[in-house]
Formats: sequence, C-alpha cells, structure tokens
Amino acid sequence: MKFDRVEEFVKLVSEYLPEAEDDVMTLIEQFSQQRYMRGIAEGEARGKAFGRNEGRTEGRTEGIAEGETSAMKAIAKRMLAQGHSAHDIANLVGLNKAEVERIQTT
Repeated sequence: MKFDRVEEFVKLVSEYLPEAEDDVMTLIEQFSQQRYMRGIAEGEARGKAFGRNEGRTEGRTEGIAEGETSAMKAIAKRMLAQGHSAHDIANLVGLNKAEVERIQTT
C-alpha cells in the first residue's frame, strides 16, 4: 500500500490503531529527520566530489595562468626599459606584440 501524503497514513493509523497514533507520528518524524540528514550528507559528498574539488582545480589553473601572464608582463616591462623591441620581447616571453605595445604605453 502506497500513500501520497503522510496525513493519509496517519488518518488510517488513527482509525485502526488509535492508541499507536503518537508512536507512529514519532516514527514518521524520526524517519523524516533521518532522510533529511541523509540528503544533507549526500549533498555534501557530491559537493566535495564534484563541485569543490573541480572548483579548486579550476581556480588553481586560472590562478597559475594569471600568475604566469603577470610575470611575463613584468619581464616585458623590464625588457622594454632596457631598450629591447616589442617584436623581440613578444617572441621571447610568449606575449603577442599588441600586448607588449600596450605595456610600453602604460
């Protein structure tokens, strides 16, 4: 027998086992709490397995890329100050010529 709502189940129990109504309500509350806690635990596990680790990895990757770009720009700036051409700098540090020329104007 399947019930769509808890109320239907409690009503049925009240009709046939009125003395057990309080016990049934307590059991329903306990099962609901367990289900809720299990849902939270599963959600946290999924978050750790997928979202957080994936996000951390993606964040590290982006951070490393930004750090490398920042370092290349700092090197380009020093090389420009020493008189190297934008073309040579672009070839050496891995920036495109337009980026090196922007650095030169700042």
